Amino acid sequence: MANAETINARLLALGSATIGESGGCPLAAYVKPVWAGAQLAGPAFPVVCAPGDNLAIHVAVAEAPVGSVLATDVGAVPDRGYFGEVLATASAAAGQLGLVIDGCVRDSGGLEAKRYPVFARGLSLPGTSKKGPGSLGVVSVVGGVAVHAGDWLVGDADGVVAIPARQLGTVLSAAEARAAKEQEMFDRLAAGSTTVELLGLERQAVTREQSANEKSKRARVISTPAAPVPSGSYEQARWTDDLVFLAGVGPYDPVTRDIVGTDIVAQTEQAMANAGATLAAIGLSFSSVVSCTVFLSELTRDWRAFDEVYRRFITPPYPARAVVGAALKGILVEIVMVAERWR
Repeated sequence: MANAETINARLLALGSATIGESGGCPLAAYVKPVWAGAQLAGPAFPVVCAPGDNLAIHVAVAEAPVGSVLATDVGAVPDRGYFGEVLATASAAAGQLGLVIDGCVRDSGGLEAKRYPVFARGLSLPGTSKKGPGSLGVVSVVGGVAVHAGDWLVGDADGVVAIPARQLGTVLSAAEARAAKEQEMFDRLAAGSTTVELLGLERQAVTREQSANEKSKRARVISTPAAPVPSGSYEQARWTDDLVFLAGVGPYDPVTRDIVGTDIVAQTEQAMANAGATLAAIGLSFSSVVSCTVFLSELTRDWRAFDEVYRRFITPPYPARAVVGAALKGILVEIVMVAERWR
């Protein structure tokens, strides 16, 4: 692995967003730069303060290694000014690279003037005690992420990300590969490609603004992949202000359109399931059905078996119903329903 200065430069060039997408651990979004343009990258030195007390930070500034970042956990009292211009001056003189704190700081103008990078929850005027206890160099929890000594922290305008020390090489390589791939994408986008094309996104999942006339027409059509797609010039269902009219449904598999079953029981079960899926697409169920017309290719033979299956789906009060014999194309049953929208 390269030396710390080289790693620092590579990480800063990549940025927290790319690293976070490449195996790094993003800190919570509330940990933000205190001044615009602040950035840092370096190995963490964990600091744990007693709530409302910053003695541990004073000791850390005196003892933390050159080139380290103070990763500070303040416990359950974040809204104090745990760090300010005095500590920043001392920390910079000691060669530390900056502060990432799960609490507030103050003296933002002085921090910016000294170009000392601080990432914090926010700003707070009330100060802290300096009595302790606290701990240094073990583990701190910052922005919901456990940070150990030697883990790397990278912070910029997008936020802060942590990289476990043992994964630094892997994450760095993955981030640089991602950055190279993104550069290729930038070049293709500049040449006229779209992100939809490059990422293979599904356009059909997004609705478009339509004219009032188109909206009116489409709003009155029911279409669902849970029921067989029409094979001719008709819709699965249409609705008016009060009623829903289902096209005839047969015993077809919704995906393959193969006929399901060879007897009236299996075919009726599939036809009823298809009708139920169409009703469900507009938020209705069989209890909303007020009229039903059934076509049977073998009326005398199959009527009773059909009715037994039908009553598994439809319960009293039953819809008005007509069952008639018909010459059906390769199937034993087809069902037409009318339902009330508000029932």
